[in-house]
Amino acid sequence: MLSTKPKHMLASLVDTLKSQGLSSHNIVYQASLLAAWSWCFQHRPELGLPAPKDRPGITLAMKAMREALDTAVGSSNMDTGFLEMNCTGRAVQELQEKTAHLEWPDAESLIKELANLAEQTLGQQAGEHTLPLKLAELMVALGRTAEKRVIAAYHRGDLLMALSDRAAERTYVSQSHTLLSEALVLICGASMVSKDRSEQLLHAEVVLSAPPMGVKVLYSESSGKQRSRRSDAVGFQEAYELATSRAVVLLPPGTLYDMAEYALREELVSDNVIDMVIQMPDQTLLGTTIPPVLVVLDKKRQQGDFITFVDASRLMKDAPTKSSKKLQLRSDFWEKLNQVVINPINEATCRQVSQSEIESNDFDLSVNRYVMGIATQKINSQESIHPLSEVAEIVRAQTLKGEGGEDGKLFIEIGGRDIDVSGQISIQEPGKELNVAGRTRKRAEQQQLRPGDVLLISKGSIGRVALVGNNCGNNWIAGQVFFILRAKEHIVRPEYLYRYLSSPMVQQYLEEIASGTGIPILKANDIKYLSVPLPSLQDQERVIDVHHQIMEEYAAIWAHQKKIEELSQQHWPI
Repeated sequence: MLSTKPKHMLASLVDTLKSQGLSSHNIVYQASLLAAWSWCFQHRPELGLPAPKDRPGITLAMKAMREALDTAVGSSNMDTGFLEMNCTGRAVQELQEKTAHLEWPDAESLIKELANLAEQTLGQQAGEHTLPLKLAELMVALGRTAEKRVIAAYHRGDLLMALSDRAAERTYVSQSHTLLSEALVLICGASMVSKDRSEQLLHAEVVLSAPPMGVKVLYSESSGKQRSRRSDAVGFQEAYELATSRAVVLLPPGTLYDMAEYALREELVSDNVIDMVIQMPDQTLLGTTIPPVLVVLDKKRQQGDFITFVDASRLMKDAPTKSSKKLQLRSDFWEKLNQVVINPINEATCRQVSQSEIESNDFDLSVNRYVMGIATQKINSQESIHPLSEVAEIVRAQTLKGEGGEDGKLFIEIGGRDIDVSGQISIQEPGKELNVAGRTRKRAEQQQLRPGDVLLISKGSIGRVALVGNNCGNNWIAGQVFFILRAKEHIVRPEYLYRYLSSPMVQQYLEEIASGTGIPILKANDIKYLSVPLPSLQDQERVIDVHHQIMEEYAAIWAHQKKIEELSQQHWPI
C-alpha cells in the first residue's frame, strides 16, 4: 500500500528511478517533473495535462508540460521521452501508478519536499544548482514579497521564486536552468525569462538574487566602456537597479571590501539604500566553505535610518560543541537568526550603524568592522591609547624580483618560515637570496632590516610577530607578507611593542578584523590605526622584564632539547 505522506511518496519514486541506474541529477529532475505533473493536473487544469491514472500517460504528460514550458520559458530543456528510453516498461508503469497517488496540502509543502530531495540526493553537488531551503526561506522573508511583483535572478534563484508564494507576480530570470527549475515554474505558474533577454524586463518591486560567485565577466558601463568585474558584484548592482522597493542579494564577503567595487558601495551608502548586512557561517552553502553574506537593500528608508549589521556566525557558538548536525538541518540556529533579524537588539550578534561611521571606514561593509568581537571591545576600552602610526614608523614590504646590474647587491629575503617559536629570526636553510640592482635595489634598501625592527605578517598567517635581534645581517630584507614596524624609541621600546602585538588580546583582535576568506589579509589602515597603550618608558620596563624572562625560558627549553639529543646518541648512534 502506498504511503500518503509526501516524503515517503517521493522516496518511493526515487527508489524506482534508482533501480534503473539513473544518475543522481536525473533522479532529482525526473522525480521533480513527475511531482509537477501530479500537482498541475490537480491544480492547474488550464494546462490540459492527462490524468496520471490514465494510460499511456507519462510521455503525453511530458509533451503537454513541454508545451506549457515553451510558453512560459521560451524553450524547455525537457526530453519528453527520457523515461521511456531509459527505464523498463514495468518501471514506467510503476512510476505512473505512484504519481497518481501523489498529493500535497499546498504548493509550499511540495516545493519544500523537492528542495529537500535535491539536497539529500545531490549532496555537496546541490550547491551548484539550488540554494539550501532554510537560506532561501530567510531571503524571501527579508524581501517582504507578499502582494509584490518579484524577480528571482540567476540559476539558483528558482527556489526563491517558488517560495515567494504570496507575491502578486513572479518572474524567474536566468541564462541557464535545470529541469528542477522548470518543474518549479510549472508548479508556481511563474514566468521565466532568459538572462540575455532580461534587459526587456520592467522593474520589479522586489528582487531576490543569488549570482554566481567570483566568476570574471565583461561588464558594459553606461558610457559604453567595458571592464572586467566579478559576477557577484554585477548581480549586486543589477539588483539595486531593477528593484523599486527592496532587494536581497547573496554575495561572497569579498564584495563588501574589494577596492574594485568601492564606487558601488559608496553609491549604495550615499543613496541610503543599504538596510541590513548579515554575515552567515561557513557551513551555510553546500559545496563551498566560503561564508556568504546577505545584503538587504531598501529604497524606502528614511534619512538618518541606521544600517543593521548581523554576525550570524556568533549564533553557532551557543550550540553544543559536539553537534555534528549540518547547518541546513539546525532549526535552532535558523530560529535564533530569524529572531535577531526581526528584532536586532542583541549587541553580541548585531549592531545599528550610522552612515557616517561607514564613510569613516572607507565604505567597507564587512560585518566584523561593526559587530565587535571580545578582543576588539577590550582594545577599544583601554586607556591612554595611541594609533600605531604615532608610535612607530610603518614600512610595507613590496614584492621584489631579482635582476642583474653593475650596482647589483645580494640580499636575503626573510619570510614567515624564518620566524621561530620565540619570535626571533632564525633563517631556514637555504635562505631566499635576491640579487637586485637599479631601482629595485633602492626599493630593497627601503625594506632592509635593522636590530629592533618588529615584523608583522599581514597576509596568510596573519598576526605572527618577530623581533629582529642583534644577529641581523647587513643584507636582510623583509618579504612581501610583512609590515616593518620601527619603534620611535623616545616613546616606545621595541621589546614592549613586540610583546604587546604578540599578546593573546591583540592576536585575537587581528583575527577579528581580518579581511579575506581563503587567505586572510590585514589592511594597511587597520595596522596604521591599531590602538597601542602607551605607558611611560619606566612602566614599559616591567613588560620588558617579562619579555626577558620568557626568552630565558626559551633558552632553557633549547638547552634541554640539545641535552636530550646528546643523550639519545650515547647508544646505537648512526
